[in-house]
Amino acid sequence: MLHDQAPRAGRQVDLLAIAEGFAVSAGGITGLRGLDERAWILLATTDLFEAWAIGWPPGGRIDLHDHGPSHGALVVAEGVLTEVAVEADRRGAATRTARYLRPGDHRQFGSHYVHDVNNDGEVDAISVHVYGPRLTTMTYYELDRGGRPEAVRTEEIEPVGPFDTTGAHDPA
Repeated sequence: MLHDQAPRAGRQVDLLAIAEGFAVSAGGITGLRGLDERAWILLATTDLFEAWAIGWPPGGRIDLHDHGPSHGALVVAEGVLTEVAVEADRRGAATRTARYLRPGDHRQFGSHYVHDVNNDGEVDAISVHVYGPRLTTMTYYELDRGGRPEAVRTEEIEPVGPFDTTGAHDPA
């Protein structure tokens, strides 16, 4: 379920190109280094997308989740992240795919794509995440006995403005 672009109101946005553009300078954001826990900074928001830089200290992680109806792209600017995607096949059997993402590596995904992201390394990591349309919900999952994702909660995401720097909105 990978998509290169996210449609909205009849227009297309290349989420990966936007993420790659921001990733060029994201490593220079000093507020995303030396953290005790993950932190994020809003880079841009429009009618069609929102872009975030996320700092991942060693051990930083986000639980298994999706981004509701939004498509997304993430690009690693610094460090190494581990992404584990969980997908069910036609028979309902779950497959887990782990990927190590190094600087410049990227992932693109469609709506309701279930994954977690972790910094298993010993140094800080910084990534850029772009979602289109903007995030409205995120659902969190646990794996059932068969290894299939089972929803445990859905969070409604309040729209952010262009100068919103609150930590209340978790965009990972």
